[in-house]
Amino acid sequence: MKQKLLGIMISITLFFVFAELFALGWYYVQTRQFFYGSQRPMLTISVEDTIAPSGDEPQVNEQTAQLMTTYRGHPFFAWIMKPSHKVNTHGFIFSEEYPIIKTNPNQYIIGVFGGSVGMLFSAGEGAKRLSQNLKQQPFFADKEIIIMNLALSSYKQPQQLLILNYYLAAGQQFDMVINIDGFNEVAFSRLNNQLGVDIAMPSMQSMTPILALIDQATLTKEKVETLANISRYKNEVNTFGQQMQDTPFAAVYFGLSQLQRVAFNQYNNEALKFNQLQTGDSMIYVYPTKNKLDDTALYEQTAALWINSSTSMYQLLQSKRIPYFHFLQPNQYHTQRVFSKDEAKIALNDHDLNREGVEKGYPVLVSKFGLLTQTGEHFYSALDIFDKDPNIVYQDSCCHYNDLGNRILADFIAKSIMDSGEFGK
Repeated sequence: MKQKLLGIMISITLFFVFAELFALGWYYVQTRQFFYGSQRPMLTISVEDTIAPSGDEPQVNEQTAQLMTTYRGHPFFAWIMKPSHKVNTHGFIFSEEYPIIKTNPNQYIIGVFGGSVGMLFSAGEGAKRLSQNLKQQPFFADKEIIIMNLALSSYKQPQQLLILNYYLAAGQQFDMVINIDGFNEVAFSRLNNQLGVDIAMPSMQSMTPILALIDQATLTKEKVETLANISRYKNEVNTFGQQMQDTPFAAVYFGLSQLQRVAFNQYNNEALKFNQLQTGDSMIYVYPTKNKLDDTALYEQTAALWINSSTSMYQLLQSKRIPYFHFLQPNQYHTQRVFSKDEAKIALNDHDLNREGVEKGYPVLVSKFGLLTQTGEHFYSALDIFDKDPNIVYQDSCCHYNDLGNRILADFIAKSIMDSGEFGK
């Protein structure tokens, strides 16, 4: 009996040893790093990426309620984040209330506009790096730089223009304005067009749940179930991701990575399903399109809206002698970057909802650069800033960057600002 138990224990031990050795080899092939002590890539889906901004939701279930209470409808901006310990009462991630009132003449307020890329940049590592870089220059050396976040998930032009006008009217002082955009404009204009909604309207990917909750008659059983599934798979992806960071064993990491990949694919499938569900009548009116645009008309009109909105921001700020810097954000679906196998698994997804919009829309935006710069606007393309860095810079298959990616973007923005001639040599 003892020999039998000993044999079983040896078999189990050998199984785990061989499993660990296999996983170590797999990890090295994927990352060209040894598992123990390496910086492990982490795939997560942030709260900002979920497809469910909301108002006062019906009590469906805990997961749906959690998903549907992240955002609130707004009469001017379409939606904002629900105020919390990290979100001020104006619905933006920031530690202070808006408008920000200067308490000393050395304070220098930089407003950052855009979508979730701008939001994550200005609320995290990007803002820190940008401030550090600027303060190395004589003009900014004695300044108390305040990076004011006015960017939010899924915002696209003309939302940035409208928000800028609102805060200027409300008395907000800006010393500089930065706009980081491009992705949402092409991606969400395409989705609006598919749904028969004017491309100048806010993203219907985000508006649909808000409209459904304002007029609960449109919140069908199928939509509720799909939202619940999106929330469940998002939580699974994030849970597996955290467990992958915590485990000391390569074999466990390998198993969790496979489970996470399955959950991530299910999340994307449910997100696609949600966007294909029809929306009924709502008490909130959004402009429809008379006819869906073909690709040529769609992206030409999207580019025109993007240019007109940015030019209006520039002209408004120029009249107040406030420097304006506009950046086209880099994206993995329009790049010369060579992805490692490990980053490709994180950053590239053939079924991503927004991939087609970028692949077809970005070339049109690129062709219009001259229309922005000819007015004197400080416009810069950041499309190639990641091309020479071999490290992982993307954190998902949408558009977002990890801390390293945001530091690289901050370095590019700071250099562009200092080379612009606005602040001396």
